[in-house]
Amino acid sequence: MFVLSGYMNYLEALSYLNSLDFKMKGFNLDTIKELMRISNIDYNSLRVIHVAGSNGKGSTVCFISSILKEAGYKVGSYYSPHLFRVNERIRINDSEISDDDFARLISFFVGYAEKMKKKPSYFELLTAAAIKHFLDNRVDFAVIETGMGGRLDATNIFKETVSVITAIDLEHVQYLGNTIEKIAFEKSSIIKKYSVVVFDKNNKGKKVILEMAKKKRAKILNPLYEIVNICENGCVFNIKRPLKLDNLEIKFIGRHYVKNASLACCVAFYLNVIGFPISENAIREGLKNAYLKGRFEVIQKNPLIILDVAHNPSAVKSTFESLNYINFNKLIVVFSCLADKDFRKMLKCIKSDLLIICEIKNKRAASVEMLAKYCPKNCVVIKNPKIAFEQAKLFATKKDLILILGSHYLIEQIFS
Repeated sequence: MFVLSGYMNYLEALSYLNSLDFKMKGFNLDTIKELMRISNIDYNSLRVIHVAGSNGKGSTVCFISSILKEAGYKVGSYYSPHLFRVNERIRINDSEISDDDFARLISFFVGYAEKMKKKPSYFELLTAAAIKHFLDNRVDFAVIETGMGGRLDATNIFKETVSVITAIDLEHVQYLGNTIEKIAFEKSSIIKKYSVVVFDKNNKGKKVILEMAKKKRAKILNPLYEIVNICENGCVFNIKRPLKLDNLEIKFIGRHYVKNASLACCVAFYLNVIGFPISENAIREGLKNAYLKGRFEVIQKNPLIILDVAHNPSAVKSTFESLNYINFNKLIVVFSCLADKDFRKMLKCIKSDLLIICEIKNKRAASVEMLAKYCPKNCVVIKNPKIAFEQAKLFATKKDLILILGSHYLIEQIFS
C-alpha cells in the first residue's frame, strides 16, 4: 500500500514509481499536460534544449550540459534511461538528484496522479518530477533527452525549445514505424515554430528533418568538422562551421562522439548569438570534461573491460569501429538485449573471438533461445548476466578485451 498524501521516503517513492505502467505504445501528451495543469506547474517558463534521435542522445545532452556549466550557467539535465539508479536521470550541474529531493518530488505528484482518470506512466511522472526539480532550483537551461520517439514523447510539451536531432536509424519499429522516414518524422516533430534545429548534414533522416523545419519555419544549423586524431584516450577535432575552433578534445572514443560534440558546439554558437555568452574556453573545457557512464567506458585494464550501451545495429557498428583505436589481443563479448531490438542485425555486427550471450531480467528481454538462433559457432550461452561476466573474466588474459554490449539493463544487472 502506498502513501497517497504526505511525505514518502526514498524507497517508498521508488516503489511507487516502479508500480506505474512502463508503456511502450498508446502515447499522447494529454496525460502529462493534465498532470502539469492540476499541480500548477508552469513548465513553459523553462529555457529548454530538447534532444531527440535514435543514437547519441545521452552523450549530446552531456556535451551541451558540460559546455553550459563551464560557461557559468546553472544547468538541469534529464537523461533516459539510467544505468544503476534512477537518480542518474535528473541532474543539476552534473550532480544527481538527492534521495531526499527525489522522494519529495514523487510525493508531491502522487496525490495528483492518483486522482487522475488516467494515471501517468513511469516516464510521465518522472519527467514531471524532473521539470519541477529544475523549476524549484531555477536553472538557467534544461537540457532534456526524449524517451522514445519525440512527437508524442512526454518531454515534448514545451512551446519554445532549441531542438537537436542526433543520428536516426531503425529502432522501435513496431512503435515508431518501419522506415527511416517514419522514424525521422517522429523525432523531428520536436521542432517548434520559428525556432532553431541542429542536426548533422549526413543524418539519415535529413530529408524529413528539412521538411519539418520548413513547415515550422525553423532555422537550421549544421556543423562542419574534421577529425584530427582518435586514440584510446579520446578524440581531437576541428570545428569549421558555424564557428571555427581547432584541436577540441573529448574523452569519448569514436567518430560518432565527435559528431555529437559538434552538435553541442552548434548549440553553444546559437545561444551565444542570441545573447547568452559562451566563451571559447567554456566550449573547450566543457567538451574535455564531459563524461557519461557506459559510453565506450573503460573501467579496467589488464584485461581491458569496456562497457557500451549500444542497443541497435547502427550503434553496435559504431562501437566496433571504435575498437580499431584500442590495442588488445582477443575480444570477448558479453551480449544481451531487449526483444524489441533488431538483435539479428546487432549480432551480425559482432566480430569477436568469443561471444557469450545471456538474458536480462526484464519482461521485454530477448531470451537466450531467441539470441542463440543468430549466433556464430563460437557462442557460449550463460543465462545469468553476472555469471556470464565472471566466465568472461576467466577466459580473458591480461592482453585481452572484454566488451559488455547491448543494453543499459545488461550493464546495470552485471554491476548492481
